Amino acid sequence: MPRPQLAKLAQEQLDKEERKRQEWLAKLALEMQERDRQFELEKLRLEVERVARDKGIPLEPAFNISAAGRLLPQFNEDVDVFFESFERVATELTWPRPRCSLLVQRAVVGKAQHAFAALDGTLSLQYDAVKKAVLTAYRSVPDEYRRKFRSHQRRGVTPGRAMWGTCELSLPALLRPRWW
Repeated sequence: MPRPQLAKLAQEQLDKEERKRQEWLAKLALEMQERDRQFELEKLRLEVERVARDKGIPLEPAFNISAAGRLLPQFNEDVDVFFESFERVATELTWPRPRCSLLVQRAVVGKAQHAFAALDGTLSLQYDAVKKAVLTAYRSVPDEYRRKFRSHQRRGVTPGRAMWGTCELSLPALLRPRWW
């Protein structure tokens, strides 16, 4: 190979290595900026915690609705059982009451979803209104509870405790006083 071509190849190789080195330095600078940013964020978080602790303000972690959604009970056509288990889970995990309507909306299907969609914007954010609309859609109103309770019969070899459990769900609603 002639000398000018060798010199040209050597120069190209040097240029290529220089570009790689520049890219590596740029990447390193970006990583350092990201580390500095993370450090500053952590420093600010600790400062907020310290100020809140000094003033006696409790800091609670933010409510993660997607994580809570994974813990929802499975919705089926027996809405009484669904709401009973939903409220137990919500109480146990101390879910904020305003978020419960969003979680119910995430779980319901069919008639319950139509009942939820029929509510206006402000009512759809109130858990009690959502629950009432879904129960009404499934006719789980006091008259229906009364009918269920009175017509309940032991089927086959159903254990007494299982029968009592199903009766126990409709009994509180049956005994609840009517205010309307």
